[in-house]
Amino acid sequence: MTLFSLARGSLSNRRASVALTVLTIAISIALLVLVEQMRSQVREGFYRSVSGTDLIVGAPTSSVQLLLFSVFGLGNPTSNVSWDRYREIAGQPIVDWSIPISREEAARGVIRIANEHMSRALRVMSAERGVDPKSATLMSFGGAGGLHVCELAESLGMTRAVVPARSGVLSALGMLVARPGRQATASFLRRANAVSGDDVEQGFQPLVDQVRDELGAEGMAADDLDIERWIDCRYVGQSATLELPIQSPDDLVDAFHELHEKTFGHQLNLSVELVGLRVEARGAPRLEEVPSLDMADEAPDVEHDVPVMMRSGLSDTNIEGPAIVMDTDATTWVAENWRASLDSRGHLLLGHADAEQSF
Repeated sequence: MTLFSLARGSLSNRRASVALTVLTIAISIALLVLVEQMRSQVREGFYRSVSGTDLIVGAPTSSVQLLLFSVFGLGNPTSNVSWDRYREIAGQPIVDWSIPISREEAARGVIRIANEHMSRALRVMSAERGVDPKSATLMSFGGAGGLHVCELAESLGMTRAVVPARSGVLSALGMLVARPGRQATASFLRRANAVSGDDVEQGFQPLVDQVRDELGAEGMAADDLDIERWIDCRYVGQSATLELPIQSPDDLVDAFHELHEKTFGHQLNLSVELVGLRVEARGAPRLEEVPSLDMADEAPDVEHDVPVMMRSGLSDTNIEGPAIVMDTDATTWVAENWRASLDSRGHLLLGHADAEQSF
């Protein structure tokens, strides 16, 4: 028996397996051809659509990647359009012209995104609570707050803004001039007619010791602390409480009735119960008097296409935007159609050109 006969016999005995294998190979080849045809059609359709498009915008990458591209030129500004891919698209015969996004524009896009996030937060704090921000004045602080203040104000329809003196360190300054304090609370559920003044004093004592120890750890003497004690009261069976300063139980009941009528417009013929105790202690501020402003008179020697000046140079001048106002701890961008002036305390006052009322 020849080799050919043996092979033919083997195929004949495995007809089903051979047929299935051939069918599988044929389907695989057909799928590969179909996928390649679809890719070609999609590419051609995309190029045809590009010919009538003014701008191609790719899906943005993460904020970190966008920042790296904007500042250092690393990576790509988008997830699906690289620079090489853009040049390939721009080189197609059917593309008449194209405009790439510059690094400056990409950086500007980062600022716009940041402004939109801050504008949304401002809407939550104002418009979404039923307060019309148009009649308010936007207060800016932080070293970079002045760079965004004009655009944020415009996004909310506001025409006035203030960049306070020392805006770059305003939070730190607030911590120095604010009186350091501590609060401590404890539950104290007792009927007013079943408690004595000594019982209330004993309830307050652990809280007083606690705040004294905490502020004492910061170097404040107990005798220098101003301590206030408050009691939460309510009618028996009610959930709403009112806070009153410490006093004798009998006086506390009379004071609660009066405060309830003043707050809710009526009194109830119900017993009064004590619900909780609160102690608040405050010491002297670390900075008794804010030092006078020490502002530089001359702006640094920088080249820019808009005027650059120091805040102190605005004492007797109103400037029109666009302009840059610099300080030792902050920078303010006075946008186009905005004007800036300095008040007697060193606060920078910003007003829109269309504002009906100035400062």
